[in-house]
Amino acid sequence: MDQHAAPTLSATVPPPRHFIDNQHVAPAGGQTIPVVDPSDGGVFAHLARGNADDIDRAVKAA
Repeated sequence: MDQHAAPTLSATVPPPRHFIDNQHVAPAGGQTIPVVDPSDGGVFAHLARGNADDIDRAVKAA
């Protein structure tokens, strides 16, 4: 084994959520927005995509 080789990392990434009313909640529409690395064009994350229902929930909680 090459002692200079980078370790293999493994992680479980939770689903994208909004933070509304002090809670992490799934987006009402269940959609996400890809986050693209401009250096290589690869998707490295997803964000929760909000819609009018999410806005209504957040405004009601405020």
